[in-house]
Amino acid sequence: MKVGDLVALRLCQQAGKIGMITCIPERSPLAKSKPKLGLYMVLLDTGNQCFTGNQLIRHRWMREY
Repeated sequence: MKVGDLVALRLCQQAGKIGMITCIPERSPLAKSKPKLGLYMVLLDTGNQCFTGNQLIRHRWMREY
């Protein structure tokens, strides 16, 4: 996933909401070996929030690109 991708949220309180990745902070050594633990800043209707890769699903509109 990269900045600008639309994502759906899962496994969290905002599950089912759609957002856009706005920033991907530098990965820690652990996140480099396990990409699902990487952090992503996602813009939602309530503002920017931080999620792990495990909580994000690439939105079906973006799978075509």
